Amino acid sequence: MAFGQAAYAYGSMVPEVEEMTEQILKWKFPVAKVSLSNAEMFVSVANHSLQEVLPQTFMYEIAGGCHLNRLSLLVELAKDFHGNKVPINVCFRRLDEIHCSPHPFNFVSQAAAFIMVGAGLSPVLGGSWYDVPISAVASVMVFILSVVIPKVPPFLSFLQRCDTFILAFCAGTLAAVARIWAPQVNHTLVTLSALAIPLPGWTVTAGVAEITWSRTTAGIAHLVAGIICLGWLVLGGWVGQVFVDSVASLPPAEYADPIPMVWQALWIPLLATGLPIAFQSSYRDILWIILLEGGTYGLNYGFSQVTDSNFGTFFSTFFATMLANVWSRHLERPATMVLLPVLVFQVSGSIGFRGLVTLIDGETELGVEQVTQMFYTALVIIVGLMAGDAFVPSRSVL
Repeated sequence: MAFGQAAYAYGSMVPEVEEMTEQILKWKFPVAKVSLSNAEMFVSVANHSLQEVLPQTFMYEIAGGCHLNRLSLLVELAKDFHGNKVPINVCFRRLDEIHCSPHPFNFVSQAAAFIMVGAGLSPVLGGSWYDVPISAVASVMVFILSVVIPKVPPFLSFLQRCDTFILAFCAGTLAAVARIWAPQVNHTLVTLSALAIPLPGWTVTAGVAEITWSRTTAGIAHLVAGIICLGWLVLGGWVGQVFVDSVASLPPAEYADPIPMVWQALWIPLLATGLPIAFQSSYRDILWIILLEGGTYGLNYGFSQVTDSNFGTFFSTFFATMLANVWSRHLERPATMVLLPVLVFQVSGSIGFRGLVTLIDGETELGVEQVTQMFYTALVIIVGLMAGDAFVPSRSVL
């Protein structure tokens, strides 16, 4: 059960967690069934040799997260245990070691990753040359706060309960301050780019996926959590802008021309490199992730130009899923290792962020359309995942 709890905490998808945990349990129990629902994992086991008529069922608490390097180490341990290479007592010790393993990249590398994501996403979303440097600075600030807030002393623990709002407030404040000297700065776009990593796009997509996989309770819980997180991010950025406007009146917005598309040759590699580092991927997976992200973006952009953006999202996700499953089958590693950063690369959460900001600004019709598009994008991604998995089925790593 500890394997399943750890796999879910490190970012593995629900079907992968259930399959891996069942395979490990069958080392001792001929019959084992695992199902995840909301914040619980239900485990049913039976030993036919003891002629048990009904299986025993246990419930364990689980919590989601993302640490792909630890997930990589966990999979290697699971394969060693399943192959009878390590005894059970050594497994528990190695589980503790994995849980305490440090980030594979140092502080400077992580900060650089946030800069690459913030600076790379800004022009991809239509930003100008004014937006790129401000997005980079705001991204570093978000990273530093995300490191500092979890380590605050007990008397400041309340900050940890509103960390999402604090990150967005600081990013929104910095973007608003920049507008005082440069009215061409796009406040919404800079704030969004700085918050690219905390955005709950993957949470919303996972919620839709779990509903599709008949995990209705877990799916609804993920959707609600994602929407609440998105709401706090939008509120924090908006309050930051209002705060600066009340202290020093902001000048009217003067949006500059977006950066020409030819510069995407620079921004896409920056964004594609920063994401796997920010998601704490293993060293040996980063090159594969970058290549898959590049191919995914190229397909998405190409199909979006000749058809519709939803078709671009579908075909790029379909392509990414097939290649991720080929990679998984060849290297006997979960497809999640390379697929998670690629799906976040689709930035469905950014659509919802802009939609809620538009609603706050009073443009109800456009805001509702953008928020609805976020769910459409998440659904299209799920359809692409299912289609890719149908053409190239995934295979158990054990």
